[in-house]
Amino acid sequence: MTIARRVYLYLIAFVALGMLVTGLTGILELGIESAVERLIPSPVSVGSADPRGRLSFSVAVTAIGLIAWVLHWWIAQRYVRGDDVGHDERRSVIRALFVNAVLLVGSLIALFAAREFIADVAGVPLGVVTATDAIAGRMSSPGSLFTVTALFLLYHIRIGSFDRSVAPERRGGATLRRWFAYVMAFVALLLFAFAMAGLIASIWDEIIVTPGAVVIGTSGLAFEVAGRIGSIAAGAIAWLAAWRWSSGWISAPAVTDSPAGSESRSILRKVYVYLILAVSVTWTIWNLGQILYGLMRTFLLGPGAVGGWLSVLDRVGTPLAAAGVFGVCWLYHARIVEFEAAAIAEERRQAAIRWIYGYLVSLVAIVMFAIGIGGAAATGLDLIAQPGVVRPTEWWADRISVFATLAVVAVPLWYGFWSRLQSEAAGPIARESIARRVYLFVAIALSVLTLLMSGAYSLYQFVRFALGERWTSGQTSELIAAACAAAVAGLLLTYHLRVLRQDASNRPVPGADAGVHALVFLRAGDSSAIDAAGSALRSIAGLGVDIVPVDSMTVGKLRRDTLHLEEST
Repeated sequence: MTIARRVYLYLIAFVALGMLVTGLTGILELGIESAVERLIPSPVSVGSADPRGRLSFSVAVTAIGLIAWVLHWWIAQRYVRGDDVGHDERRSVIRALFVNAVLLVGSLIALFAAREFIADVAGVPLGVVTATDAIAGRMSSPGSLFTVTALFLLYHIRIGSFDRSVAPERRGGATLRRWFAYVMAFVALLLFAFAMAGLIASIWDEIIVTPGAVVIGTSGLAFEVAGRIGSIAAGAIAWLAAWRWSSGWISAPAVTDSPAGSESRSILRKVYVYLILAVSVTWTIWNLGQILYGLMRTFLLGPGAVGGWLSVLDRVGTPLAAAGVFGVCWLYHARIVEFEAAAIAEERRQAAIRWIYGYLVSLVAIVMFAIGIGGAAATGLDLIAQPGVVRPTEWWADRISVFATLAVVAVPLWYGFWSRLQSEAAGPIARESIARRVYLFVAIALSVLTLLMSGAYSLYQFVRFALGERWTSGQTSELIAAACAAAVAGLLLTYHLRVLRQDASNRPVPGADAGVHALVFLRAGDSSAIDAAGSALRSIAGLGVDIVPVDSMTVGKLRRDTLHLEEST
């Protein structure tokens, strides 16, 4: 009954709040338009047509929404009064879901309303928004929506803070708060990053003009600059607010003392950081590859390249801007990972997310490398084997540039992640992780499938030739490509099988480790004392020691399991 009551009250309050915001926004927009029309007489009409209809609709929606929201919110607030019952109500997941859903939806609405409003304001000096547009109420709609939404956001932020101060949040409430903070931070950061990269690219394209290019004018640039200034300003402010607010919970005593609410052990925080890292790494590497492709293609073609080196400068603006902006995001969040890993003992679940990310990037990079080195080798061998074959213009330069770019970009990316994963694999937990096994078996499976398909295709071509079909230069090219793919797949298969055998050889054999075993719990103020104790124990002849950092919850579970084991024996 209690859950049904909460669902009903907060669901109706959420819908009514949406109606109230819609109605108040319309009323405020009409009020601004009427004030502007009276203060600044203009030959153009201010706002859209039918102000009476708009006012009637806004008043009706506001009245119904206000009555429904006040009534249901007042009833919901009555249940939070008192001590025990009120504290349970404040900690309820449904109430936390309502508050954080309002915060998330409201923040996203305010973000894009602020983006549009700032873009219009920036467009006035740039000539995108004329004085007539401003007087006619172009900025009143986003400004009104942002104002009304911001007021209700501030109110619900205060409600959430007061609930947590009176009744510290539990696991469900902390999770919902993190969903709001990290989704908002993710959206705002991507909005800022793409807009900043686009702004830099637009300015670059305006400065670097290839000889012979037709310059249309600056109106398009002004429109782009105004829109991107709005996205940059709104995204930066929203991201800073969400990120600083979420990071502040790491040092909050009321949270760090609670295993359920500890921000430093939050899986969602790890997901956010590594998702941003995945996007940043992918987009940075891709755009660096585009730059390298343009440079390599122009170098290979030499004087035959259309536009020469100046054409490269013209085309490199967009990828260079994207690589620079997302490269900064990459470096910043990589530092965040290093800082937080040094501050806390990483749990296995958090490490698993990092391993999944690392092995995923390694797999993508090794596939890129295989395609690149195989394609480049096939192109070179085809040119050597069939020098007189007629091919499309610039065929070899395009292929070599594309495949060599893939290989050159993939090698440092794969090595950077794989070398770190290999060093961690010295420990049994990382070596036996599911992510590592999946990576190895997927890499082996892809290599085997490539070998099978290459062999089958080569045999197919030979059978056709044996049955009397005329051999062509195209079949020679396809056979060379299949052979190169098989060679690269064979090398990768050999390497990953070797890694798999090394992992298996380091795995302890059941029954081989004979002797007496004991479980010891070490507790100290910092990790250095634990390390010193481990070194002292390892110095004893004939004594093997394995130390695995765990948190207080895991220690409690291990103690209970140990007691049950003693009772059973």
